[in-house]
Amino acid sequence: MQEETIKLNLIKQIMEMHDTGKLKKVDSAIHKIIAEEEVLRALAKPMRTKLSIEELKKEQNFQPVDKKEFFKKIDELDVEESIEELLAMI
Repeated sequence: MQEETIKLNLIKQIMEMHDTGKLKKVDSAIHKIIAEEEVLRALAKPMRTKLSIEELKKEQNFQPVDKKEFFKKIDELDVEESIEELLAMI
């Protein structure tokens, strides 16, 4: 069926309905479909043809980790468990 034929058929079927409950269900189903399409459209972003690491760093406000500060904090944690024990806890 072509799109216009389907639309006209739906309109005809809806116009023949006299049960308010059924009409509300049809209305709800249509609103749900439209909402899902809007969410998908909002999530769909065009793909970039070119992307560099520097652009990503700038966009995401990347701040590199200071190596000395990182290891200092690890030492301060004073973890006594082995790596295997820590992984087993996950």
